[in-house]
Amino acid sequence: MALNASGTILRTVDHEKEDTEQILKNTENQSWKVWPNGAGFEGLEEHRGPLRLHVKGTIPSWAAGTLYRTGPGQNVVENTVKGTHNVSHWFDGFAHTHKFDIVPSEVDDGSTTVLYSSRRQSEAHVANIKETGWRSSISFGQKADPCVGLFAKFMSNFTPQQHTNNVVLLPNVPGLRDGAPTNLGHHVDRTNLYISTDTSTLQSIDPATLEPLGFTSQILLASTQYIAYSA
Repeated sequence: MALNASGTILRTVDHEKEDTEQILKNTENQSWKVWPNGAGFEGLEEHRGPLRLHVKGTIPSWAAGTLYRTGPGQNVVENTVKGTHNVSHWFDGFAHTHKFDIVPSEVDDGSTTVLYSSRRQSEAHVANIKETGWRSSISFGQKADPCVGLFAKFMSNFTPQQHTNNVVLLPNVPGLRDGAPTNLGHHVDRTNLYISTDTSTLQSIDPATLEPLGFTSQILLASTQYIAYSA
């Protein structure tokens, strides 16, 4: 079984010995060095749209609604005062949020429409990197905390001024009502939409346009970024 083979590969208990031998060979040959890591650093284009997508097959009308997704997007910042800034870990790409509006047909047995839009959530952070030449936010694999890097011998508490939340989208977070519900037509009204990460911050974005609105903090609450809720 080739390390980077494409397509669907069926493996059963009958392949266990073969797979074990292949794992050992891959380890001995340091095959991870030829893994296509570069694909994880390919930047995504922003489409504020909405763009109508081509749908293959059918989507039932009862599936209508909005699907939100977020994750790393931009991985390179050009023209900083210190040259090009490159993200060194997949998880540390600057946040990029996606929205898929699934719109049912107004007539029976009509086709369902899917509209797509996306927006970058860290434009202020990227602008700061261009001005300073380095990243001053908490990250997953990027050594950005000056108290750990630059000032390691003088460990202190570092409170970052820049954020890039790119892990989980949380609609209708209890206790964080932003005012009147957003009118999204055929969708359930959303009172708020937040992006969380593995720190205590929450980033507020507009449910309709995905525009970043600001940050709040849960620093005094003992909760995780994976909140259980009913929506």
